[in-house]
Amino acid sequence: MSDLRKQPVSINDVAGSGQMVKKTIMTENQNGVTAFSIKLDNSGGMSAVTYRIFDGAGIVNAIDGSATAPTSGTISPSVIAETTKSKAIVLKGFNYQVTSSSSQFSQPFNFKKGNIDGRVITLPNVIAKARRNTQFDSKLLTIDEHIVVDYATACEVTVDAGETVDLTFLVEGFLG
Repeated sequence: MSDLRKQPVSINDVAGSGQMVKKTIMTENQNGVTAFSIKLDNSGGMSAVTYRIFDGAGIVNAIDGSATAPTSGTISPSVIAETTKSKAIVLKGFNYQVTSSSSQFSQPFNFKKGNIDGRVITLPNVIAKARRNTQFDSKLLTIDEHIVVDYATACEVTVDAGETVDLTFLVEGFLG
């Protein structure tokens, strides 16, 4: 059972200048949420599609234009995005699994932070830090990176034609 007290977590964050800074935050996870999944299904597509996850307030959408909504998830991806308006989700990492080809891992995968002044800051590529989950599964990556997903954070993933991506986000806790 998870600890219900607030826990300190060290994360990378973006300062106003776009520089990465390290800070410690206190998280809580009273309901013991450990993970949630989102599916990006382009299995019937004839070309690559860019999906946008989260972006609870729609700031990235307002600045960068629309992208395709996720196909499905543990619960509706729009409900997960809505949750970030009141409580930021602190992720401790995620599993990135593909169904067809590991060449999918070379497609763009970006976390973005929207600002009401019209700027979007793209966070460093966390996929470059990935490691194989097992030596026998070339279609699964595990990314160990603390990421805070709030109302202004979006995740954009370009999915190859004929491919399906399953993202399982591992939850550290919540802020707010």
